[in-house]
Amino acid sequence: MLHKYNYLLETDDNLCIYLLELLNSSPSYMIDTSEVMEILTISEYKVKTLISKLKEELTFKRSIPTVIEMKKKNSYIEASGIDEEVIKRLRLSYFQKSVRSKIFYSNLFYSNFNPTANELKQWGMSQSLYYDRKRKVTLGFTNELSLFTECKAPWSEINIRLRAFEIYYYFYEGIDLPFQNYRALVDYFYQILLMQFDIRLKDTQKIKLKIFLSVQIGRIKKHKIVARENLNTLQDQAVGKELVPYYQTKLALDLESAATESAYTFLFLYNQGFIAFNAEYTTENVRKTAKEMSQELTAPIQKYLEQKETEALQKLENKITQINVLFLTMYIEATTFTSMYQIFYFSENYPLFHQTIMRFLKTQHGFKLSEEGQNSLYYRYMFAFIYAIPNKISLEKIRINVDFSQGEQYNQYIKNILQNILQMNNVSIEEYRSSKTDIYLSDFYLAKCPSDQVIWKNPPLPHDWLLLGNKITEIRANKTKDFIEKSET
Repeated sequence: MLHKYNYLLETDDNLCIYLLELLNSSPSYMIDTSEVMEILTISEYKVKTLISKLKEELTFKRSIPTVIEMKKKNSYIEASGIDEEVIKRLRLSYFQKSVRSKIFYSNLFYSNFNPTANELKQWGMSQSLYYDRKRKVTLGFTNELSLFTECKAPWSEINIRLRAFEIYYYFYEGIDLPFQNYRALVDYFYQILLMQFDIRLKDTQKIKLKIFLSVQIGRIKKHKIVARENLNTLQDQAVGKELVPYYQTKLALDLESAATESAYTFLFLYNQGFIAFNAEYTTENVRKTAKEMSQELTAPIQKYLEQKETEALQKLENKITQINVLFLTMYIEATTFTSMYQIFYFSENYPLFHQTIMRFLKTQHGFKLSEEGQNSLYYRYMFAFIYAIPNKISLEKIRINVDFSQGEQYNQYIKNILQNILQMNNVSIEEYRSSKTDIYLSDFYLAKCPSDQVIWKNPPLPHDWLLLGNKITEIRANKTKDFIEKSET
């Protein structure tokens, strides 16, 4: 739950957000105080302090007020009115007032910035404390080189901008827009882009584009221009030439700089899908690498699909190639899934896809990505597989023989329930047990039965359904594993 950009919040503010996330993830909005102390590694006194702080600060005007209390001699914490909106709004409020975020902003958009005595007074800190905070902000980026030019291995201008975009997109989302001083210029370029490329954006896309433009304009104002070599994945660096006059007149750029910034803007639009995908925009080497990676990723299931649906295989290869092209040109972490919390769901429901993708990613094919980057690629691949391949093809068939001792009418009743519930999971309900039967479902135990047995009560209870679901998942995972291993030999 501790997002990697939360280091830009003050320490207690960060802990408050973490506490709210713990409460929000609990179905009952309750959590033991001892559990909070263990997870956050803080004392009971500190927990009380955080709750008092939250009571003062959770003052958003909403139809359902937010309440947080310690109950039963402080043994547990109970809350109501907490949801994602509350957490996101409070997180943004903390970010906006954070001294660390002010230091980050000043280093991003101003050269050799040092606060005045009055500014330090407004921030409630001494000069020595300011420099300590500045050092911590800098170290936050040291994990992946550094944002600042004094670092021995400085980032490229594109990487600096994209990381800044990710940070401001994370904190602001659709609540507000950063950088009021650039608002007029952002609106101007936003309208120009809509007009020049005839694009229509959804609300989330509008926010992404405006934050992208905000960072771009701020960096240009600092006289930081994207280097031409950073755009070497583009086949024709003259793309976006329609924008050159606007960058020249509005931002006082020379022709070369305006052309480079225009190509950079085009690359962002292209990468985010605001402009129709066309691999020809990228170099031959990018297209070749993307195609080879696509073929390697889909190879383990090609034999399986070719027998059933060649159209699905071609659709999948095209989609995977497109994903690879976009990742090879510009990777923007904030606009994708980066957490692996949901992987359990996909591994259970799409085991063939899951195992195929995970085997491919373990080799770090072509991509120099962080852990979050690999996670993002996993989800993009997974959604492509789900989109391209019908569910009935993607799942290994599970055969279930229904044989209850209550008679034929009861057996038919169970079959009807199973067919209604499991129809999308490629499950076959069989009248008689055979050598191909995977699960023998009954209310009694059959001693000499080679199939896996699931014994139900009459009628089945929720626990019985859970047993069957777990058994289907287990068998399907084993079948998938066997299939992939055979396809590699």
